[in-house]
Amino acid sequence: MRLRIQQINVPLAYTDALVLFRASRKIGCEASSLSEPVVVRRSLDARARNAEPMHVLTVEVTLSLPALPRTAHLPPIKI
Repeated sequence: MRLRIQQINVPLAYTDALVLFRASRKIGCEASSLSEPVVVRRSLDARARNAEPMHVLTVEVTLSLPALPRTAHLPPIKI
């Protein structure tokens, strides 16, 4: 299943592994259950409140279905 995840903050020199780790923390699953990250949108956040400039990414990742997190606000998935 492909998911689009927005507002992933990463340093300027980021790797795919870091993107997968941050995306997994954002949706509440294991990083190993995500694969094939594709950056759909990348913007630069250079505001003074940050110690250094960062990229803010929107990415699409592939999620393996058994690893899908169950939360109260999502309906159950019927396969």
